[in-house]
Amino acid sequence: MELVKGKVEVELRGILSEEEFDNLSNNLKKRYSYERDNKKTLFYVTTGFILKIETKKELDTFFLIVKNGDETKNILEEIEVKLNISDLPKMIKILEILGYSKVNTVEQRRTNYFLEDNIVLSLKYTNDWGYHFEIEKMVKLFEAEKTKKKLADKCGFLI
Repeated sequence: MELVKGKVEVELRGILSEEEFDNLSNNLKKRYSYERDNKKTLFYVTTGFILKIETKKELDTFFLIVKNGDETKNILEEIEVKLNISDLPKMIKILEILGYSKVNTVEQRRTNYFLEDNIVLSLKYTNDWGYHFEIEKMVKLFEAEKTKKKLADKCGFLI
């Protein structure tokens, strides 16, 4: 996602069983457009924000992403910078020099479903979390709490 002045990401997550994951995936594919979005993510250990690098095997780019805010509130400012994959070793070195050397590398199998009202529901599998989902929407800050409720209601309807 690109940073849009005055907007934040509202995001909810949940764990699924493999059966729930498969049933939800089959149901969503019948109702919504979707894309595969497999990626490798480097999550850096930080305090007060999320710092990560995402790479996609099929692209010659990577993304440096900072999510600023209180993750427990599910409302974060997201800043994303797209860079050429050839610069990845330099970016990793820069982060190490800045003191970010503790990192967790995560391979994600992921499918993004595009729901109404610009809501994105991602079904994901990682070794760390197993089968899970993430539902999100970019909104203006004053709409965040109302959007969080709407996403929670949407989760109950879909699962």
